[in-house]
Amino acid sequence: VDLWTGGGAAGEKFRAAFFAPVRTALPDFTFPARRDSKYGVSLRQRRMAELWEIALARIPHPNLASLLSHVYDPAFPPREEAWREITEVERAEPSPGVRRTALGWKGLLWMTPELPAADPAAWRPGTEHLEATGLAIFRRAGGATYVGLDYGEPGGGHGHPDRLNLTVHAGGVPWLVDVGTGSYVSRSLEWYRTTLAHNAPLVDGLSQAPARGQCIGFEESGDFGWVCAQLADGTAYDGAMLQRTLIVTPWYVLDVVQMASSVGERAMALPWHGLGRAAVDEGGVAFERDQGTLRVYLAARQPFRIQIERAPGPPDAGGGLVAAELAFPIVIGTGEEVTLVGCVDLGGEVEEVECAGGEYLVRLRGDRLHTHRPTDAGWSIDLGRGDPVELGGVREAELQTHGRTDARTDGEDTELRTAGAAGARCLSVARAPALDGTLDGFHLVSPLMLDAADQFRRREEPWGGPEGFSALAYLNHDGAALYLGVEVTAPEPAFRPPGSPDPELDNENPDLHGDGLQVYVETTGFYGWLIVPDADGRSLRVSPVRGTDGAPEMVTRGAWAPTARGYRVTLAIELPEPVADFGFDLYVNRGRAGRERRVGQLVWSGAGGDRLYLAGDRPLPGPLPRVKVS
Repeated sequence: VDLWTGGGAAGEKFRAAFFAPVRTALPDFTFPARRDSKYGVSLRQRRMAELWEIALARIPHPNLASLLSHVYDPAFPPREEAWREITEVERAEPSPGVRRTALGWKGLLWMTPELPAADPAAWRPGTEHLEATGLAIFRRAGGATYVGLDYGEPGGGHGHPDRLNLTVHAGGVPWLVDVGTGSYVSRSLEWYRTTLAHNAPLVDGLSQAPARGQCIGFEESGDFGWVCAQLADGTAYDGAMLQRTLIVTPWYVLDVVQMASSVGERAMALPWHGLGRAAVDEGGVAFERDQGTLRVYLAARQPFRIQIERAPGPPDAGGGLVAAELAFPIVIGTGEEVTLVGCVDLGGEVEEVECAGGEYLVRLRGDRLHTHRPTDAGWSIDLGRGDPVELGGVREAELQTHGRTDARTDGEDTELRTAGAAGARCLSVARAPALDGTLDGFHLVSPLMLDAADQFRRREEPWGGPEGFSALAYLNHDGAALYLGVEVTAPEPAFRPPGSPDPELDNENPDLHGDGLQVYVETTGFYGWLIVPDADGRSLRVSPVRGTDGAPEMVTRGAWAPTARGYRVTLAIELPEPVADFGFDLYVNRGRAGRERRVGQLVWSGAGGDRLYLAGDRPLPGPLPRVKVS
């Protein structure tokens, strides 16, 4: 099949892939720093030039020639000894020059002898809506103004809890940005992987659970456009729906962020991460840079407050931080229904924004008044000069949840299976089991089964089936203590020896990187422990999970023993209160001799398709599956 000239749908997707990086490119010709991407990575790279040279030799598309003329812009001098660089390396550095005569062997082997003449501006994309990804981008002023709403796919193991995140470049200047991730081995990683580190809404001070938003409406009509996206109740937050609507005009961007709670009053917060000095007054917030000022006028349907926080600055070329701290405002409103309105002034025309009933009023210089209102068909803008601007494109999209499915939630399971949660039971025993590495004294009914492909989180290797890696777990209690027995199928387990040097991998507990258990219990508190058998005896090494209420002394007794197919762990957990129905999850780690990191992990509640990278010892976000005590 010749994918360059035919191949049906597969060929169309293959050819479209060569243009895909440009569809989301920022005005400064860099990639957006979404999720774990680095900040400020330019498309002006040898690897991109080679990609487009190979495509141009087979697809004589004028946009490809235009892109290459931009990459080879003589105004950008090449870096010294650039030929030594590996083509595929991604560098977050000021954009160097690329020369056609200095490409790697792939480009030189297939490129055309001469680069066709092309308009350097022809490559620039316009407004884009990548609905399958969940990314809406409005471009104005020849691409110098860029307004993006990232609402869709959560991004898996490299994703951030940042659905409904806003990005704004105005006049080619980055103002409201996503700074991605600076380093995997810096403590700042914990900051970048929170909702508060993004221009995205959060509820009750907690980061969003992994969730995929749905598009409610989108349309571009001349100089005006709008997009509305929603995180339904039970996706990012139980008992709360979040919605964000952007209306893009030639003068400003109206930003309407709403929260509806089904469980009483809650606090919605909206951070504004702008590059530059942050200032706050009675009208809203402003960001000041050498290139000027971007002002955001604020209003709400109920009282709100603004507070100033400080956070790490954006990463620099060396993986450090441009500034030790960067101030950013947070706007907070409380209620069962909260509406926060921001008006991003793109050209110094806006004077005030106001909520009036179900309408939003924007006052501009020269006594101009624009009235915005949602309609059944979409959005209406009355400019005060005749017929209003009507924007449509309302659609209904099926919402898929990528967060945990709680067994207490009514309705069918969503994309993430909750393995056995609905039937999980903790049985009463008259006396404590032996807890000597055998299952003596346990009620061996209603086991928790970890034996399915959708419970496996992989690194490089896929799951090999239950014969190679699986587990059965039993939960018992005597009213005062919780008893856990876990039978693990894992031939030749590799337990991390006590006292081994810490490899300092990703700021994580080194005991993760071998066979062992992660146990989580949710009652009035949230408890977590990392439990590793001691290869030199029959004892267990217990560490609390950072950020939980777990303590080593709560695991009061326990032992392990080898089995013909792996190993068995038995232990007791004493909680601060008598044992009653509780939330529970169990992870089983898999190590291998000669490997520095664990090779996989089984998750009882379901792995959700995520890989194991960066998982640490943290549980999946959201409430734990419930276990019934009997």
